[in-house]
Amino acid sequence: MKKYLVLIIVLFLVIAGFATFVYLWLNNKNTKTYDAIQAVPIDASIIVRVEDFPKFNNVLSQSKVWESIANIELFENISSTIGFVDSLSNANALVKKITHNNTIYLAVNASGGNTSTYILSANIPNDINHSDLFSLSKLLAIGLYKDQEKYFNQTSILNFNKENGSFKTISIAINNGILLISNSPLLIEKSISQLDNNISLLNNQQFIAINKTAGSKVNANIYFNLKYTPLLFRQLLSEKYKKGVNTLSDIAQWIELDLDLTKNKMVMSGLSTIADSTNSYLRLFKKQKPIDNEMFSVIPSETGILIWMGITNLNLYLDDYRSYLDKKGEIFNYTQNLGRYKNLIGLEVQQLFETIINEEVGVVFVPSVNNNSNDDWYIVSKTKSASTTKEQLLKAIEVYSKQTHIETSTTPKVIKFDKEKSVEVYHQPIEGLFSIALGSLYQNINDSYFCFIDNWLVLGESPESLERFVKSNIRNNVLQKNEQFKQFSNELPKKNNYLVYINPKSIDKISKDFLNTNNNLSNSLGNFQGITYQLIGGNNLIFNTLTITTTQEVKSVQNKGGAWETKLDGLPIIKPQIVINHISNDKEIFVQDSEYNIYLINSIGRILWKRKLDEALISDVNQVDIFKNRKLQLAFNTSKKLYIIDRNGKDLSGFPVSYPTPATNPVSVIDYDGRRDYRFFQACSDRKIYVYDSKGKSIKGWLFNKTESVVTDRIGFVRNGGLDYLIVFDSNRPYILNRKGEERIKLKKYFSKAPNSSFALVSDINGKPTISTTDTIGLVRNIYFDGTVADVALQSFSKWHSFLNKDINGDAKPDYIFLDNSTIIAFDSSKEKLFQLKIKEELKPSLQIFDYGNISKIGVVADKSNKIFLIDSEGGVEEAFPLEGLTLFSITKFNQKNNNYSLIVGSNRGTIINYDLTK
Repeated sequence: MKKYLVLIIVLFLVIAGFATFVYLWLNNKNTKTYDAIQAVPIDASIIVRVEDFPKFNNVLSQSKVWESIANIELFENISSTIGFVDSLSNANALVKKITHNNTIYLAVNASGGNTSTYILSANIPNDINHSDLFSLSKLLAIGLYKDQEKYFNQTSILNFNKENGSFKTISIAINNGILLISNSPLLIEKSISQLDNNISLLNNQQFIAINKTAGSKVNANIYFNLKYTPLLFRQLLSEKYKKGVNTLSDIAQWIELDLDLTKNKMVMSGLSTIADSTNSYLRLFKKQKPIDNEMFSVIPSETGILIWMGITNLNLYLDDYRSYLDKKGEIFNYTQNLGRYKNLIGLEVQQLFETIINEEVGVVFVPSVNNNSNDDWYIVSKTKSASTTKEQLLKAIEVYSKQTHIETSTTPKVIKFDKEKSVEVYHQPIEGLFSIALGSLYQNINDSYFCFIDNWLVLGESPESLERFVKSNIRNNVLQKNEQFKQFSNELPKKNNYLVYINPKSIDKISKDFLNTNNNLSNSLGNFQGITYQLIGGNNLIFNTLTITTTQEVKSVQNKGGAWETKLDGLPIIKPQIVINHISNDKEIFVQDSEYNIYLINSIGRILWKRKLDEALISDVNQVDIFKNRKLQLAFNTSKKLYIIDRNGKDLSGFPVSYPTPATNPVSVIDYDGRRDYRFFQACSDRKIYVYDSKGKSIKGWLFNKTESVVTDRIGFVRNGGLDYLIVFDSNRPYILNRKGEERIKLKKYFSKAPNSSFALVSDINGKPTISTTDTIGLVRNIYFDGTVADVALQSFSKWHSFLNKDINGDAKPDYIFLDNSTIIAFDSSKEKLFQLKIKEELKPSLQIFDYGNISKIGVVADKSNKIFLIDSEGGVEEAFPLEGLTLFSITKFNQKNNNYSLIVGSNRGTIINYDLTK
């Protein structure tokens, strides 16, 4: 009996132990931990993972880039969902526990038609009661939504609906400890099914691989599932181009990008995976070394779109391209076309392209004013040798003409820009040459004509389009010099293999053709400064970077019919001055920029030469004939040196002359007798005045000692009654000297000239010659040659006023013109006020008078706001002004055969602008 009792006890313990084990096993099975990523639909197009939701939402709320993106219909619901979760988090401690220090996933799915759905998933902390969350949701929805509860696979789904608002439907469910929020009940059901059936992205080896590359301590990680992303992006495009987006699925399987978001910039960078078993376009760049993009230095500044390829080994690239097409099932047509073109041009296409492409090739869109957008597309390729490429192309064209019996001349059309610069444009009848070799990217680009810029081959639809392209280049208006592009591209990876650059402000002409006009995309794009997508190859993992920037609106140049612009290396810092070409008698432009480069630019905006100096000019440029042979040179000074250069920018023998102490005023060039025996007068910081001859030697016999204070204004020269007078002003008094530097006139009283006041020899109201200027309170001071100083009181002005004594009203008598505190006031010779004009801008304290067309006009500059004004003799601002401008300006006639006047000014975009004032 005892034995049976022991046996029963042992058996009971075994059964109890087994039952406990089964209970614990079942209980453990029922409490299996799920990760929120497992609820993300496996067919999601885009997945966003956020580790710190409050910080992420704060960054989004301050980002101008996201503000613009959120206005696009496709992304409106994402913005609303994020806002909804944030408001819940701020309103309730339960939700705050979920959103703080917890990983949250937001997935975007393409739906039928042109709609998208979104789902947010997050693990619920263990100390939160699930029913409390449901109760809270119902409570918050009172008065806003109508709620309805349904069940799917034994999981309760709360659906909240309203008739209008940022989004009409919100569905909430909790399954396996994961909170699900979506604008689609069906997407919630899909997530629940995945969790119940243990199907998730964690079963996808490609996703697991790319997930391991994701960065930490970033704003977010963004995953693109390129199998499904095209379905989403199709909604952004017009019907005509929706098919083209399907090619995205050929690029890779997955791309992971780490988000770095600031106020005006969004950068997403990361890796893409290429499975060995799959066919991917990215494989073409696995063996290509990343290179610098030199094409930026060639293509126009106004470029709207650039799609660029960096190919260091063309033969390897073409072999890989062949393999790619083979796996796509398109190799037959490709080889057939190659064979057909070989017969048409007399050599292998690959052999021809070895000459045409030297590492860089791309497609460029540059908007023009004409209505034909096809004329705005170009193919640009860097060649090893322009002459060799031209020879090969012309041979191919000759063979093609014979084979097809299409008569084509290989004689170029010569387009002349000026007397020295021209370009040869050739007709190219071989259609589709680039698309055959390199693919569909080049298929719709008309490459009927070509020319060369140095070793760059440029193909376009017409000679006129190529002329526009080359003109931009010779004016230095290239993308690399564009100030906004320089700011935008500063932080872009320098070396890459594939680049797409878009300037949204330059694609208005074609955006309606490309984009779906119903989703607000065009308006949002207009807020962006630039968009760039780059691929960096060289190994199995391809590095991707997407950069979007936005800036404050910059007012564009007001184009007054035929205006051109020439780009400098820096901002212009002196007035662009008109000088004469002694060879052709043409007018040219001399200017200096903030990099201390000086330039000579011709009348069409072509830079003839550029030279770097050590510092800024402090004088205007003076033209002299040093050798008395009617060949003109340019004389000017910096604080350290006196320069005289020839028309090619080369120093004359004996120059530059180094000053003994720093110069304090502009050099004055004086030719006493008109015999071209020049004297160069220079005041320096030691208060002495130095005089040099045409060979750069100091003049002997100059007796002047020192001024009382430093001289900052020019030294003047007048002749009256057969005598020469040198006029010097320091801050204390005037000096009237003879050629030797001796005081020729002893003034009966002294005064301090206003720093910005000019002086000139004029006739007073009685016709008597006088040197007229103003003092520091705005009193007009007339210095007569007997030493008398007469005063003309008009009204008081500040010390910093500007003054000119010139005829403005056309009565042949000098008028008094003042600029003070942005107010321009003019009085006639009898002291009657002609006008008073207040400009609502801070004006530079400098007045200019222009006489053209028998009319006098006043020029002023608001340099801080980059505006220039032209004012008529009655005090009215000229029509179409203000115009964009940073510097003082010149007005001239480049062509003496017509009456067309040009205004030449520097801008704060580092350009010289030519405005045609006759249009």
